[in-house]
Amino acid sequence: MNYFFNFPRNYCFSQIKTRRAVMGDLWERVVEIVGNFAFANSLETAEIRPEDSILDLGIDSLDRIDMELRLEERFPVSFLAEDSERIKTVGDLFAFIKKAVLDFNISRNRGPERI
Repeated sequence: MNYFFNFPRNYCFSQIKTRRAVMGDLWERVVEIVGNFAFANSLETAEIRPEDSILDLGIDSLDRIDMELRLEERFPVSFLAEDSERIKTVGDLFAFIKKAVLDFNISRNRGPERI
């Protein structure tokens, strides 16, 4: 799959986003997907905060599975049953995906500063 954070080998350093900008983009993409499932409570994506519980957003177990599948399509992440049980808030979900993205880039011989 072609993920949004992959860069061609000939990318010059000035074209690479800073880590903070990339993490901000990552947060927005995660919140966008979570927001698609939280709209049952008529929440706007701007209202979703890291401390919000996934259950409090109105995402039930079936919606959660669907959301995790959508996140797996979008990011280099795979949810195990233990991971799903451990992730309680949107911040936990973001931290899990951020770690997977950084691990993916490091495994591809790219430093975390060049995401």
